[in-house]
Amino acid sequence: MKKISSAQKIEFAERTKDIKERIDELNKNTQTLLKDIAKAGPLANYKRLSLTNIYLTLIAMHIRLSDISLEILGIKNESYLETSRKLSYKVLQTLEEIVGTYVDAPLTDNKEQLNSITHIDDLKRFKIIQKVAEAITIVEEKFGPNSKWKWSFVDMEARAAAVCKNLTDFKRIQEKNDPRIEGFAERMDLLRFIKSYLRKASDRLREKYEIATHDFGEMKKAIQYLQALYRISNIFSTGSGEVENLKKNIKIWEEKLEGDEKKEEEKKKKKARGR
Repeated sequence: MKKISSAQKIEFAERTKDIKERIDELNKNTQTLLKDIAKAGPLANYKRLSLTNIYLTLIAMHIRLSDISLEILGIKNESYLETSRKLSYKVLQTLEEIVGTYVDAPLTDNKEQLNSITHIDDLKRFKIIQKVAEAITIVEEKFGPNSKWKWSFVDMEARAAAVCKNLTDFKRIQEKNDPRIEGFAERMDLLRFIKSYLRKASDRLREKYEIATHDFGEMKKAIQYLQALYRISNIFSTGSGEVENLKKNIKIWEEKLEGDEKKEEEKKKKKARGR
């Protein structure tokens, strides 16, 4: 193990002092917010969004601590990264408490949940969504491509894509789908982001199925994300055959899954006959 000098330890302590103090302060704030949520009634989900923002800030701070450790001590501090990973799950759990875990469902099915945060405008939601996606991407990148958590990050990102979709008020966007209405460009950026995120989640779930697990459930989830993307594109199509291509893509993936399931069934039958 690399020997760390006293000078390095002192420099590290000085560089991280303010960050660690801020982390302690934010951790206290999370405990206060958690207590407040339990008795907040109709305002509970607004407080959950505040809690989400604190978790996202904590993730960034722990990543910063890890970066400083690597810079000054020459050590990739796994404990800071592990805390960031666990905080990422807290972000997802908190958002799921607000808008649910729906993947492929009618885009108005979570109307009641969205009504609980109706005062959060589209731009603010977009900023939250971007921060969530960015945080998970950065945490995964910091762990590196050969991390033991490699495939769990696929599931994490899929959950993130689902909650980001569910945070989006598609009905409100549809009602304001007019370039003359203020915020049109930002709403279109939000739609593009959500569609891209769902596609990425779907592709990565299929990759996990093909390379790592061969679990039919993974492929079924990948198809669900494609179907969710199809629902959105069917309403907000940009033309150029987008909807038709998605429909074909879903059919190909379903046929692939059906073929793999049949092959597995045949293997089981042959194995049973060989006994």
